[in-house]
Amino acid sequence: MRCFKFFGLIISCFALFNACKTKDAETSYFKTIYNAHSEVFIPSDQLMDPRFMGILDSYFIVGNYKADPLIEIYDKSSKEKIKSFLRVGRGPLEASFLGYMQMDPAQNGFYISDLFKRTLLRYDLKEVLADPFSHPELIYSRGNESLLFTKIGVLNDGYLVAESQDPKGKFLLMDKTGKQLQYFRSFPAKELVDDNLNDIQNAGLYTAAMTVNPSKDKAALASYNAGLIDLVQLKNGRLDSIWSYQAFYPSHLYIAPMGEDIMIAYTQESRNGFLGIHSTDEYVYCLFSGKTKNKDYKYGTEVYVVSWDGKETYKIVLDQKVNRLIADKDNRTMYGITPDMDILRFTFDKN
Repeated sequence: MRCFKFFGLIISCFALFNACKTKDAETSYFKTIYNAHSEVFIPSDQLMDPRFMGILDSYFIVGNYKADPLIEIYDKSSKEKIKSFLRVGRGPLEASFLGYMQMDPAQNGFYISDLFKRTLLRYDLKEVLADPFSHPELIYSRGNESLLFTKIGVLNDGYLVAESQDPKGKFLLMDKTGKQLQYFRSFPAKELVDDNLNDIQNAGLYTAAMTVNPSKDKAALASYNAGLIDLVQLKNGRLDSIWSYQAFYPSHLYIAPMGEDIMIAYTQESRNGFLGIHSTDEYVYCLFSGKTKNKDYKYGTEVYVVSWDGKETYKIVLDQKVNRLIADKDNRTMYGITPDMDILRFTFDKN
């Protein structure tokens, strides 16, 4: 009994230490604040139900949530829609649900991840503009493999990176055939949340938004239900650390036995983390909620920004709330989706 009490004391002290450490993280980073001002870029009456955004050359690309077709291409200057493609369905030129969208400016193309079909397609911009029914290139198909990930992106030299939900690590690096090469970055210890969780359940708490930089040599994650950001780089065929941020972990969960398993649910007191992430070659932009899970938690007005080397951090405060955000390559302009489905353009100045 004494041993059990002593062990419990150790766990309590460990949790207290990490609580202090994560509180320090919240106050140590992102101290510098800039204000961003918005204007309507594309009004909701010209859109369907935007979920993803991307900028490629002089075009603004919108990925829809459920609307058919799933992809629309707008002229960035005139804001006029010029093409739409990718019908909803299960055919070879159709998709069921967009899980991730990655721009590839160097190759003048973009990648589309189908969450349910578990495929990754590449479209050439010129080909799509000429013929919206052009065949995409199949980059990856997970098939019946039981790999624990949803989002997948493309790095240089044919490497693939995925947001892993496998206890082996947060990032999964694969080759172009889908062969697993490396799991990277450990998940926080389950004792920080609840030691009744198994390893898979604990990893599942840290689902995250993912971004790959335009040069395709770096990737980052920002957790939806925790205050965690991870930056990594591809180096000599392996993932290597750049920078990490740990502010808070999932909290106020409802955990109850259910047969031989347990049920995990978030409560209204649970704190939300990040809503999305995007990057240029210089910076990573993380849209932050930080709210408890009330009716407004899916929107935010704060953007945490970190340079890819981790040496510069600051915060941008938006004048309107959004649930998705991307940044232009000038690192002074951002675009966000409002609750009313307008796409706003935000501008800010660091001088």
